[in-house]
Amino acid sequence: MTDLRYAPPAAPVADPEASRLAPHSVRRACQLLVASTLLGFAGVTGPFELPTFARPWVVLLGALAAVVAFTGVIFWLILKAYRGRNWARWTVLLLLAPSWALGALEFPGEIMQASIAAVVGATTSALDILACWLLFFGAGATRYFRQVERTVEGSR
Repeated sequence: MTDLRYAPPAAPVADPEASRLAPHSVRRACQLLVASTLLGFAGVTGPFELPTFARPWVVLLGALAAVVAFTGVIFWLILKAYRGRNWARWTVLLLLAPSWALGALEFPGEIMQASIAAVVGATTSALDILACWLLFFGAGATRYFRQVERTVEGSR
């Protein structure tokens, strides 16, 4: 007679969250996007002229509110992409692609002025392009987004 107290359990005991961990390429892409967003603040420090009728504190508060709102949306999209939402990685791509095109058009003029904004802009664009490449073509990224999409659809 065998003693069943030492038999393995019949139920699966694996951690279900371990299978949902983002692959290394997706984690690295999200880290690059956060770094690019934070580095982008260094390129925005240039002076700007206020209209004569504007009160400086109103314009400053409006600009600060816009920056906080935009940064919040970007970080939220990065978090959703990290969690495997396919629509979030496409939205990030669609938000960043026009800035790459405009940056490529402005880069020759800015580099001739040897401005720090040109260097910061080129660096952030390079980080963004690498991050989007990793989100779409990184090892395991496509499989990860498909897997999470099926899991989300199955739970509805």
